[in-house]
Amino acid sequence: MNQPPDMPVQRAISPGHLRPSRVMRRWWILALLCLLVIIGSAYMLTSWFGMRGPLYESRALIEVKESPAVSMTSKASGTVSSPSASHPNTFLNTQIEIARAEATLKRALKESDLINRLGGNQTAALERVQRSLQVKTLRGTDLIEISYRDEDPVIAKDAVTAVYQTYVARRTELEVQQNKEQLEALQQELEQSRKRLAEKRADLIQVAQKMGIIWKEENGAHTSKLADQAQSATLVEKQLYEARQEKEQLVFEIYKLLLLEDNETMLLLHYEESPNAAAKKHYERYMRAYMELQDLKNAGLGEGHPELRVKEKQLAELKATMKNRALSVKETLKIKLKLVEERVAGLEERVRLRQQQGSHITRSSEDFNQARKDYQAAKQSSEETEQQIQIEHLTANSASHPAIVHEQPSLASHPSTKGRAFYTTLFTAISIPLATIVALTLCYLAEFIFPKRVDV
Repeated sequence: MNQPPDMPVQRAISPGHLRPSRVMRRWWILALLCLLVIIGSAYMLTSWFGMRGPLYESRALIEVKESPAVSMTSKASGTVSSPSASHPNTFLNTQIEIARAEATLKRALKESDLINRLGGNQTAALERVQRSLQVKTLRGTDLIEISYRDEDPVIAKDAVTAVYQTYVARRTELEVQQNKEQLEALQQELEQSRKRLAEKRADLIQVAQKMGIIWKEENGAHTSKLADQAQSATLVEKQLYEARQEKEQLVFEIYKLLLLEDNETMLLLHYEESPNAAAKKHYERYMRAYMELQDLKNAGLGEGHPELRVKEKQLAELKATMKNRALSVKETLKIKLKLVEERVAGLEERVRLRQQQGSHITRSSEDFNQARKDYQAAKQSSEETEQQIQIEHLTANSASHPAIVHEQPSLASHPSTKGRAFYTTLFTAISIPLATIVALTLCYLAEFIFPKRVDV
């Protein structure tokens, strides 16, 4: 049986084709759930804020100044550093770290009754104190502020009091410990410097012995025989010069005596100029005999006259005596010249040896001077270390004492959380339109991702 032509043909719905009403219904349900979740969360958050009481804040100001002996490092564990290594800002930051250090807070909780009042458990109490405690510096001053917030104003006050008292005690202990550590380090350094001083002294004595120097130390004065050796060398050179002059003089005298053997005039001149008294006497006797002989000749006596022969014989004997004496003097001078030559040779050998040893002495002198400088430097270092130890003994048990500006922090009477109700109301009011906007956005995205499908 045929159907009428105006009747549409019924077709089966293929898988994946859904009606628009079902799609919209699915996403509206999801959007409504999101709206309820956001509004519920806002309500719970508002209720939680409403159930919490107001927070009270207690403060304490501490004036901190760097100790003249030591300064703390940036490690809150208790190590310290030298005073010159700290900058004012670094020093204040270090004090903040010491005040906030876990060791400081644990000690504050242990020495006070805050553990039972903050949860009865040290770990829980420590975490609560770390969250609520604030330590900061006041710009332009040497003050640090320790503050604590809590719902109980008494707990806030007691927590601040415990923390700043523990900070002061711990800083003092750290500085005293640092002074003792510095003293121990200086004592070790003094032992090393004394060993080094003994080594330098032994080296100096060894170098001095190699040079043949007698080195002494008396009240810090150092004496040696270097100057004596230099003076001795100068004396040897002077003796050599004098010996050479004497040698030249002897050679000249011997040469003159050689000329006297055949020259009567030179012989007479020699006796006339001789400083020897005996030679002068021989010369005078010879001249008297010569003058007497001339007088006899002038008187007209002939050559064979007996008186002339006597005077001529006497004059010849005197001349022979003078020549023999000159020969004897010449031999004496030769012997003396030989001795002088031997002395000159010995002095020249000594000078030559000293010249050969000159470079070695110079190098040895440099080694000696360097060893003496090293010894003096080691001695000065040891003395300075001893002085530092004396100073450290005076300051070993001393430390800086921070001034507490607020000795007893006042009990907070006004809450520090003003405006909490206003912000709670504002958040609640904003949460409703925010949830609506989120729901509409989800619906729009659903229609955009899953467009409407029309059945054919």
